[in-house]
Amino acid sequence: MHSPRSSLERAEWDFGWVKKLDSYGLVKCCHDYEFARELPEEVKATIVAYRQDAKSADFEGLLEHSWQMGRIGPLRNFYPFPEWPESPIGLIDRKTLSARVEQLGYPTPYKEWSDEALAAVIDARMAIWDTPPRTRIELSIPEVSSHEELRLFFDAYLREHFPDQRKRKPLSIGGGSPARQMKANLKFLGAWRLLGRMTAVAAAKYTEEQLGKPLYREESNKWSKARTKADRVIGEFQEVFKALTNL
Repeated sequence: MHSPRSSLERAEWDFGWVKKLDSYGLVKCCHDYEFARELPEEVKATIVAYRQDAKSADFEGLLEHSWQMGRIGPLRNFYPFPEWPESPIGLIDRKTLSARVEQLGYPTPYKEWSDEALAAVIDARMAIWDTPPRTRIELSIPEVSSHEELRLFFDAYLREHFPDQRKRKPLSIGGGSPARQMKANLKFLGAWRLLGRMTAVAAAKYTEEQLGKPLYREESNKWSKARTKADRVIGEFQEVFKALTNL
């Protein structure tokens, strides 16, 4: 086994700086960028191959190309970053990172979106959202019905045909904020990467040397719990992108 100091640079596992971020967009970008780096190699190679048609390989060129592609969906939080997937996002200058996220113009909580943008999320004619996993349905809208009546119909349709989605937490800022969860996920990912190269005892000692305190105490079962939780999030990302090579 390689020594801890030479096997994994700090930016690969220390996401403490993300915990201090107030911007939802920055947290979301960091979260998706890093977890997408754990996608299967063939999927990452496919994403990188898309970039060959961009006018330039810098952020601006890749951002422009991402819009030209149309089918960008969940890729947009990391696709324009030329550093992805080779380098951790923590190595990007903070001012540069903030400016890039501002250029992305997304993500922001749904409650801050325009009606046009919200409607586009479920509009099958909008190719930008044509990414897995999705269920396509055909609806017939009675022209004589009011918005209030249509909401009743659609709510009932969701309860009848998509009952499992009632259990999912909304992607909004507030109580049970997903921003807080994403920050926790990144800490889990840091532990996951460390445990891929050393034991929990060694990881606790190494992180204490680097941070002044261990990421998790060596006698704690939090190391194994963090690895399990990171595995779950990585699995969710793989599920989203599993059909990417067929796009």
